[in-house]
Amino acid sequence: MALHKMHMSNHKSAEYNRSGELVYGYLQGGKKCVQCLQMHVKLMIFTAYPSVAEENIMFKFTFICGCFLSTALWAGDAPVAYVKNVMGDASVTTGGKMVKAEVGTAVSQGSVLRTGAKSSMGLTFKDETIMSFGPDTQLTVDEYLYAPAQGKLSLVGMLAKGTMNYVSGIIAKLQPDAVAINTPAGIIGVRGTQFVVKVEE
Repeated sequence: MALHKMHMSNHKSAEYNRSGELVYGYLQGGKKCVQCLQMHVKLMIFTAYPSVAEENIMFKFTFICGCFLSTALWAGDAPVAYVKNVMGDASVTTGGKMVKAEVGTAVSQGSVLRTGAKSSMGLTFKDETIMSFGPDTQLTVDEYLYAPAQGKLSLVGMLAKGTMNYVSGIIAKLQPDAVAINTPAGIIGVRGTQFVVKVEE
């Protein structure tokens, strides 16, 4: 593993390498360490009392690590689909936060989609899969992967109740077995380009 040194004033030095998990700490009279999971940078400063330059370095690295870690934590909430049409009462719940469904509302992996009585909602996924929901419907997007170049394809949902009209997108065309709609009664696999399913409560 490559190790580099960064010399500072008063014969103090900083060592950093490419590795690690998120660690941040300061030992009085000893060493300070900041290590960032996403940047894979470890900074160690050996000094009893930090200088202004060292404090600036620690602040910058901590800030950068925090930004990258936040990005990593929110990666699971990256939009995988968007609401294209809605009528009546419909909602999208992501990470425990429910919002009223409107045209353009983002849908992420883990989102729960609901429609009320006499309501409907339609959405289009990144791979052009289309799902349309009738009244009193609830579907959870359990898993969505769309990286054709890496061969990572998956679309799995749980239809707890209601009706859904499904139109295949690129995922089903490239890898039909990667698409599955779970229901309380069983699993629906994709063998064509379109199907309609109804789940009674």
